[in-house]
Amino acid sequence: PMSGSSATALVRIEGTIEPNSSASAENVIKALRAAYQNVSVSGVILQINSPGGSPVESADINKEISRLKGEYPGIPIFTVIREQCASGGYFIAVASDKIFANKASLIGSIGVRMDSFGFVEIAEKIGVSRRLITAGNDKGFLDPFLPLQQKHVDHVEKILAEVHNLFIEAVLKSRKDKI
Repeated sequence: PMSGSSATALVRIEGTIEPNSSASAENVIKALRAAYQNVSVSGVILQINSPGGSPVESADINKEISRLKGEYPGIPIFTVIREQCASGGYFIAVASDKIFANKASLIGSIGVRMDSFGFVEIAEKIGVSRRLITAGNDKGFLDPFLPLQQKHVDHVEKILAEVHNLFIEAVLKSRKDKI
């Protein structure tokens, strides 16, 4: 833009939010900072097309958006959702001033999940035994060839609930009047 003119910056989050990706916290935060620090920018559009990803990466981006909004209160940030915005993507979106979505956009939950498989019965059936050597209590608790113990389920559910509460707090912080 020419001197004295105004511009809108566009920052894209495309794909899974994870380290070493174009949608990593490092890359998105770098782009957001560049947008806000540009003297010609009078507004920021955050375009999201993501199924989510890392809660840590998403939380870092959410926190940075909040920080930048505090440092540059005259520069609004609006999120535009393309095909999808789920989980960590929505965690990021709620930090913006407004969210715009197409009626056909898929907006997902802010839930937290951990996936694994269990092969204990099939290993027993074909005569395979698991040999796992660890140092530290419960180090192999997610091993798919070991039986799942309730204490491990309880522990993981507690961790997931804590992360889920961070998501809920982020939504309530910026969207409680819209819920």
